[in-house]
Amino acid sequence: MKKRHVVLALALTAALCTALPAVGASPAQLAKKAFGLAKKANKRAKNAGTRARSAQSAADAAGAAANGAQATADSASSAASSAQSAAGAARTSARQVYRDGPQALAPSAGPVTVASMYGVAPGAYVIMAKTDVFAGGTGDGIVQCRVDADGDSDFANSRLGDGPNAVSEDTLEANTVHTFTATGAIFLRCTNNMPFTGTATAQQTKIIAIKVGGITSNTAVSG
Repeated sequence: MKKRHVVLALALTAALCTALPAVGASPAQLAKKAFGLAKKANKRAKNAGTRARSAQSAADAAGAAANGAQATADSASSAASSAQSAAGAARTSARQVYRDGPQALAPSAGPVTVASMYGVAPGAYVIMAKTDVFAGGTGDGIVQCRVDADGDSDFANSRLGDGPNAVSEDTLEANTVHTFTATGAIFLRCTNNMPFTGTATAQQTKIIAIKVGGITSNTAVSG
């Protein structure tokens, strides 16, 4: 029995001892009644304590379940991020073809294929091409190199030769994007517009095709 219950019982006993003699109750009867009240109060207190401990156990279990659910959610989020990264990596790949040796560019002969990439799988690509061009002979003129992927193209020019505004060698780079709907090919072709006395060659040539998840825009701008 807790101290506060004993104090309560004694207080009840004192009160009954004062009040009940007037109605004929003996001190022994008063004490018995007070003790009975104290036992009932103690029993109620024990029951309340038991219910409180049960409630605390339930709250602890709920907290543990919540922590477990949070850990599961964190694990699922991490797995989703990993899957997203893996999917992005799977969508991205790169191919390269190169031609280190020289390709002669005859004057006024029209476009000459310097390098080709065949068997490009369907999908969206970022395409980059590069070649070094060298002048020979006499005279000067424009040499143009163009990368082409089913009509999506880009080109670069250089004035080669021995004239006052010309250079004897240069690096030409061209880039574009394209989505192949079927297996396709990419070409780098160069045209020598120098006079017949001027010659040119292209070498150290590369075409790189990077497959991506998609091309979000390909828009002409004015500035």
